Amino acid sequence: MTALTQDTNSDAAQHRACVGQTQTLGGNGELPALVALCRCALTGDSYGLAEAVERVGSPEVFAALVDNARLWAACEAGFARAQVPAPPFVTERARTARAQAMLVNGRAMGLARVALPCLEQHHIPAIAFKGPFHQSQLYGDWFVRSSNDLDLLVPQPLFEKALSALESVGFRTRHGNSQWWKFSLGEVHCDYPGGGVVDLHHRLQQPGCPSPRDPAAFIEAAEIQQLGETAIPVPSLQHALLISALNFCKELFHRKPSARYAFDFAAGALRLSSDSRRDFAALVRQQGLEGPVNFTIAACERVFGPLPGLNADTARRSVAAEWAQHGQFARLVFTPDAPGLRWPRRRALLWQFCGGEPSARCSFDFAAQAGRIALGEVLRSAAPQDAAHAVS
Repeated sequence: MTALTQDTNSDAAQHRACVGQTQTLGGNGELPALVALCRCALTGDSYGLAEAVERVGSPEVFAALVDNARLWAACEAGFARAQVPAPPFVTERARTARAQAMLVNGRAMGLARVALPCLEQHHIPAIAFKGPFHQSQLYGDWFVRSSNDLDLLVPQPLFEKALSALESVGFRTRHGNSQWWKFSLGEVHCDYPGGGVVDLHHRLQQPGCPSPRDPAAFIEAAEIQQLGETAIPVPSLQHALLISALNFCKELFHRKPSARYAFDFAAGALRLSSDSRRDFAALVRQQGLEGPVNFTIAACERVFGPLPGLNADTARRSVAAEWAQHGQFARLVFTPDAPGLRWPRRRALLWQFCGGEPSARCSFDFAAQAGRIALGEVLRSAAPQDAAHAVS
């Protein structure tokens, strides 16, 4: 099972190109400064922030690090909460990133006004998740960062019907009938002739991490965001947190920059009231996602520091391996393709996502996910090569 045993990311060269092929990305004082800014943005804790910022050796390297993490909004918020003036280049880059987010996310929101009424007319329940609607749930802001595609979730039995419905209003399926995309990944990309892409999903998680037991519950518990006269069903805040945890685990498993999803989870979790936290814990158990969520809580606390109100005892039982110590783990999360990193094998990550404890439950979840990965590799090898290299 290549995906479970390989130690290098086949996309690493592409990621290095995306960050300017610098070997010092966050390697000096830049990463500690960004971590300190994220911590302050989340909790207001500015201890050590001024010193960390002073140790930034290169504004260009720092900017590349923040670009790679897509955390300009968090960076700017960190300075604001610390009541420390942001350097002019930070203010300018944050303003540019927000302008780009307004442009790109606005297109995704426009696609929602086309796709969701179409699905409703065909009696297909759906929600818009991730992207600008997800950001609105977690931050109260549609434009925290750019999101190129619109992600929609529909019930698995209605997936083919939903594809046909979207095609009736001009969308074109990108990957044809590839069973790897439809069955293993549980999604298909649909291009719109006026520009933009809808990722139509019937799964919320790719192979490599436990999936929700009942994806339909995410649709049934939908809340409504209003865009003009169009009602946009979106996940509740608690369901959005589950999605953030799954996104974080997915990106970490595939050795891609995952810090933004950890920050998303932490930001959303800190908005929960004490009663909502109890409800969230119950939802996690109902969906069988204790492993991924506990891992994400622990990862957030390893990187950003304590998150007030979350279950620290639960978090301490996860991410205890040597490779997950603070400095090393922060580099895995922010700069996963940096030279010299010692990555754990993917099976070690999967074991942590499944709970990381010697129990029947963890062993069963691990075996189930390993089987799903193996089946996905079989389907991937049979998929057209252009589709097989386009994992989202």
